[in-house]
Amino acid sequence: MLRPLILCALALPMLATAPPSSAQPEPAKEPIFQFEHTTFDVGVIEDDTQIVHPFKFTNTSNRTVNLAMGYCHLCEHPLLDKTVLKPGESANLVIVLDPAGRRGPTSASASVCDSTRISATTVRVELKADICPRVWVEPLIIGDKMPRGRPGQAEFTVTGHSRGFKIDHIEPDPAAESIDISPVEDLKDCYGKSARKQKVTVRFAKSSPVGPVKGNLRVVTTDPDARPINVNIDAEVLGTIHVRPEDAGRELRPGDPFIASFEIVAEDGPILIHSLDVAARDEATSVVVDAMPTANPSKMLVTVTGIAPYRNRQAAVLRLDVVASSLGGVAERETVTARLTLVVTTPRQTQPTPPQP
Repeated sequence: MLRPLILCALALPMLATAPPSSAQPEPAKEPIFQFEHTTFDVGVIEDDTQIVHPFKFTNTSNRTVNLAMGYCHLCEHPLLDKTVLKPGESANLVIVLDPAGRRGPTSASASVCDSTRISATTVRVELKADICPRVWVEPLIIGDKMPRGRPGQAEFTVTGHSRGFKIDHIEPDPAAESIDISPVEDLKDCYGKSARKQKVTVRFAKSSPVGPVKGNLRVVTTDPDARPINVNIDAEVLGTIHVRPEDAGRELRPGDPFIASFEIVAEDGPILIHSLDVAARDEATSVVVDAMPTANPSKMLVTVTGIAPYRNRQAAVLRLDVVASSLGGVAERETVTARLTLVVTTPRQTQPTPPQP
């Protein structure tokens, strides 16, 4: 029965970070395990099958050893078929390399040791492979920041190695206005292996509202053995109206009055504020909001006054939602948010210093 152990993984970092001591020198290596090989390279593989390889080793010491094991970050858990090894007995350290979602040279490693003499007896083994995926999509997340009122686009490529490979279809998402697929390009990939690649251009409508643009495209190819691949849309439409600063802070005592100011700024012309709403007071009271024009018609000054909470608060957050539009560009209303963070604390009472005799 194969048993996963992780004692080396826990103990080795502690040993690695311990400060050196002149009184206790690093223990000499004690070669008590003899491996048939400590590195195994399977060469170029596709990404649809896990590679499982046993590393056989023998206890060459004259004592019984309790085995412990560690493994590399993001690797499948290695397995040991024994936890105790008598003199002359052999065991297998089994490593699993999962190539899914990887491309190019990669490896999985593990270590085995005597649990009572970790530093002196640890041996590391490594399973290597060069992964050439059946289908490779890059990048898997597309999208960027796009100015409001302007069309945006993003691109990704799809590469495959099967005979006659191409994109069969892409299941659309409402976030994408249109999807264009380029003609097939023949190329050499993975050390000269014949491949076929297509570029996909995703276009977003210039009428997309301000805010995040999320979606998912499902790419289906003609490779019968390849699973569909999901490409995530993660874009954002930026408005032309902004708050400065986005978050203001004040330090107060319980029940103190406060005042804070924000600028609401339009990038492309005079600004018009349609509404001001205190969306969250967070225990603040008597909150009043006022907007006043400035000498610059593209800026409005918003002032918030009120009373701080009547108890200590690490962060009492007031949120103000402003609906505004610009008269110089697309006359579309945008909602922006200003935040006022109040740190409310009671000053500590200091003891008076007694007079000196």
